[in-house]
Amino acid sequence: MPEQTSSGVSLSPIFAGAFHTQKWKNTALGGGLNYTNLALFNAIFKPQTYENIKNVQALSGTVYLRQKTSQTGIIKFYGQFEGSGLGVRFPDVDSLDEGVTDDIFINNRYNYLNASYRELLGEKTTLFLAAGWSNNADSITFDGFSVGRGDDAFQVKSTISYQASDKVRVKGGAENWTIDNYQLAGTQRFESGYNLTGSFVEADIFITNDLAGRVGVRHEYTDILQEHNVAPRLSLAYKIGENSQLGAAYGDFYQVPQRQFLYVPDQVTSLIYEKATHYILNFQTIKDDRTFRVEVYQKDYDHLISFTPGAFQGVYEELSNDGYGYARGVDLFYRDRKSIKNADFWISYSFLDTKRRFLDYPIETQPTFAADNVLSVVYKQYVSKIRTQFGATYRYISGWPVYDPWSDTFLGETSPVYQDLSINASYLTRIADQFTVVFASVNNVLGLNQVFGRTYSTEDPGVYVDQKPPLVTSIFLGMFINISYTQAP
Repeated sequence: MPEQTSSGVSLSPIFAGAFHTQKWKNTALGGGLNYTNLALFNAIFKPQTYENIKNVQALSGTVYLRQKTSQTGIIKFYGQFEGSGLGVRFPDVDSLDEGVTDDIFINNRYNYLNASYRELLGEKTTLFLAAGWSNNADSITFDGFSVGRGDDAFQVKSTISYQASDKVRVKGGAENWTIDNYQLAGTQRFESGYNLTGSFVEADIFITNDLAGRVGVRHEYTDILQEHNVAPRLSLAYKIGENSQLGAAYGDFYQVPQRQFLYVPDQVTSLIYEKATHYILNFQTIKDDRTFRVEVYQKDYDHLISFTPGAFQGVYEELSNDGYGYARGVDLFYRDRKSIKNADFWISYSFLDTKRRFLDYPIETQPTFAADNVLSVVYKQYVSKIRTQFGATYRYISGWPVYDPWSDTFLGETSPVYQDLSINASYLTRIADQFTVVFASVNNVLGLNQVFGRTYSTEDPGVYVDQKPPLVTSIFLGMFINISYTQAP
């Protein structure tokens, strides 16, 4: 439950938002609206990678209700809607004539609802019930040709937890998903849908004062594959001294193939679950407002979707679960809120070694979404004399594999190194005796050439377009006002 009745307003040249929360003794009701329009932004800053032909507009809203049903019980309801649209013009990389462009219009609608109930049944048992629904629709017009996709998903879930003793807690539950997908291409419509039922049981066990574990198993069945799976999972945590912990985890995870592979019934009958097996070791120590964590992992992938492309995009030949791969790596994290007065900074680094042979990959190789090295450094400094917090974020990514259809080596090209240094400031003040934050941020302050990848022409060797952010550097200004009430009006 929120602490008190309050309202808030957020303002910027491109964004406006407001929310209100009303609190009673056992009830809280709240909601908000947000509106975004990039017309002013596009009038001041000209994108470097495309021409704007329809300004981005977005409207979203939320509503929530919390009702205490007893000293230990509560009902929660949450609803959300979003709608957005934009239009852009890109150079046609496949055209042999200069000045040829592609016009793309994109619209999205999204709705989400969920409700839950939690209650203690006696001193040792907790009951949790929940249901959720979501709807998403994407509409894309490419040079006058319309395509689209959408989905409806409905979930019901129940869990029950039982404190068997001081050292053992058991939890079990079941859920059901009903998912319907569709895809549009001109006047053609393709549909697929399925039900997935899952159940699980797990136990948290304190083996000794310093050693704890969780052991569990999950079962799933889906009618579209007509297949069961059973996934065992195990984790252990060992306390080292007062401030440190060593952990290990193992588990199997399954998923239904992505929806674009489920539209042709004759092909679906030959498919099975995709599978991942995780092995994880980690160490963490927390002392004097300093945190250090290191994690190493090995993930093996089996039964990934593999296919031979058909004559047209979205048409697959020889669709199967013959794909495989692996991912292994190290994640490091350090955070320090002690060494520098009124400062907070953290450093995270990830090394990833991964290869997959899946989709239409002819060989096992590093996929296009994976970078070997990712570094992030965040620093925040609060200056009390001027009630302002300054911040800076540096990000480094070593680059991703890039597909060049004219290269003899599949995914043999790599995008340039990506770097970004962004700064921000937040000024804390009061307007009409209400807490207010005025903030500003500037991304890529060094004006670095940022390239995410390349799109190569399929008609002309050596011709490509770099995938870049819309602007080299951009500035954001905004203000948030929180309106609090000493008592409910």
